[in-house]
Amino acid sequence: MKKTVFKSNTFKWSLIVILLLLLAYNINSILHEEMLAYLRIPFQIILLIFIATSNKYTKDLLEGISLLYAIMIGLNLILIVIPLILFLIKPVNDLDENIYLSLFLTLVKLILSILVYKLSKTQTEVVTVEDNQNGKQ
Repeated sequence: MKKTVFKSNTFKWSLIVILLLLLAYNINSILHEEMLAYLRIPFQIILLIFIATSNKYTKDLLEGISLLYAIMIGLNLILIVIPLILFLIKPVNDLDENIYLSLFLTLVKLILSILVYKLSKTQTEVVTVEDNQNGKQ
């Protein structure tokens, strides 16, 4: 039987805390009628279940979802930076006041997703565990 083993308990619990914070953030987003949160919540719940059960697909799922999330956040970052660049070229008065906060939060999310991707490559491994129920006593 194969299962995913975390080399560092600190990474495992940090990952669980990050996922719980993101889950809380997305539940708050649903309350504020942001429809994309409905897409993110199932992935976070599935990841939490896989981490808790040490499923053999946890490593692949961590790498895949964090890479996908980094790509999506990167595209979002481009959509935030373009108005800032245009504002530097031709200043206007209608620049959104929250754009700097949005830029900061997007950068934090991007850094976290890249960090999770890199650490999941180095801090997790799939190992074969002997099943004690196969007749050996």
